[in-house]
Formats: sequence, structure tokens, C-alpha cells
Amino acid sequence: MKEKIKVTEELIKNVAEIARLRLTEHEIKEFTKDCEKIIEYFSKIQEVDTSTIQEIFHPLDVKNALREDIIGDSLSQDEATKNAIHVTHDYYFKGPKAIEK
Repeated sequence: MKEKIKVTEELIKNVAEIARLRLTEHEIKEFTKDCEKIIEYFSKIQEVDTSTIQEIFHPLDVKNALREDIIGDSLSQDEATKNAIHVTHDYYFKGPKAIEK
């Protein structure tokens, strides 16, 4: 059996930094406790004997639900963009900035 992962406040701070999250000390302590519980639950699952269980890719029978492509009339660029608030002259939609510098 693999060694159990040790969740520390340093680990949480490192993950938060990589994810560019600003966490308070209280949040770091809470996430540390929560992650320890999650790891504990997964370690219990690893104790279950699955040697007689058949491996499956997906728990449900998945079938292709797509239809055949049918070529038909489509909207012109003017019709497709007539209700948009901000459209550039070359028919791109302009939205608010997602990242501030």
C-alpha cells in the first residue's frame, strides 16, 4: 500500500500560490483539515479488495447521441450579431476584460 499523503499548511499554501489564490490564515487551516479528511476517506477506499471486480471505462452504457450533419440555411453575420451589445467591424464579440494587469 502506498504511503499516506501528509497534508500540511505549507502544502495548502503552495497549492494556493500555484492556483493564484489568496487565502487567509483561517482558510488555510480549514482547507488543511478538509484535505486531511478527504485523503482519509480515499485511504479507506484503497483498503477495499477490488481484485474480483471487472474494470470498466464508464459506469453507464454510453451511446453516440449525435445526429447526422445536415447542411441548411444559416444566419448571415449581420443577423447573428444584430442583438449583441459590442461587435467589432469584423464581427467579433467584444466583452469585458477578464484579467486586469
